[in-house]
Amino acid sequence: MRALHLLSVGVLTACGVEQTPPEALTQGEDSAASSLSPKHIGELSQGAQFADKTVINETQLQNNGMSLLLTADGSNLTIQVFYLGDKTTDTGRTIAAPVLKNTVSLVTDHTTQVNVDLTDPAFAGNYGGVFLSVIGGGSGTQVFQTYVQTGFDMWSSGGSVFSGASYRIPYWSGCTGVVLTITNLSNFPFDIQFSNIGTTDLHTVSQLVPLSTYQFDSRRYNWNVSGTSAIQVTTTAGGTVYMSGHEYRGSTTKYRVVPVKAAPYP
Repeated sequence: MRALHLLSVGVLTACGVEQTPPEALTQGEDSAASSLSPKHIGELSQGAQFADKTVINETQLQNNGMSLLLTADGSNLTIQVFYLGDKTTDTGRTIAAPVLKNTVSLVTDHTTQVNVDLTDPAFAGNYGGVFLSVIGGGSGTQVFQTYVQTGFDMWSSGGSVFSGASYRIPYWSGCTGVVLTITNLSNFPFDIQFSNIGTTDLHTVSQLVPLSTYQFDSRRYNWNVSGTSAIQVTTTAGGTVYMSGHEYRGSTTKYRVVPVKAAPYP
């Protein structure tokens, strides 16, 4: 068994990504990432800063670069770093298996820095994922803490794991757009529904497959988010996701959204 962290990262500028129509997908392709840990995707053995999985979204990654600061908790660790380029859009899916990019060894309580190559094809379209896996993990001490550093900012990525049901991301007066990046961490596909509270705005993503990432942008659907309200995100069948994002004020000013870890909501 492996202890797992997953980081999903995104930046502003949209660009073309080669897409595969849903009808062209095969069952084998849908489970391309399952070899990493097919039985334990979506499980959480640790909470808060030492969550098994986590996600971040940064709006200026390509300007500032990005690195991960990893700290071993209770034992020596060897961590494999994979890049994830599998993405789902409203018009299709870009299928990509995880690619091993780095392997780092840590002794207990030691911290190391891992740079993320944002020019890698996994980040085409200016967002993508990083999958961190402990080799031989599974015990309560086989965990590590992850901080993200970019520009003048550094923050813990231990939160943002959502297990089933419904969650709300607020926006406030003057907002011009909400962007949310969501990755399926369950070992089964499920639907995700976005709704703008207090309006009839509704958007559904059908059957997001494991370890694929979808990026929602309210501006794409001309949603009015100029007041103070919230975007509600609902998953079906108890699906577990990583979620992060940013909000616009005007056309260029962005505020990072870093949701804290949420308990399952019945």
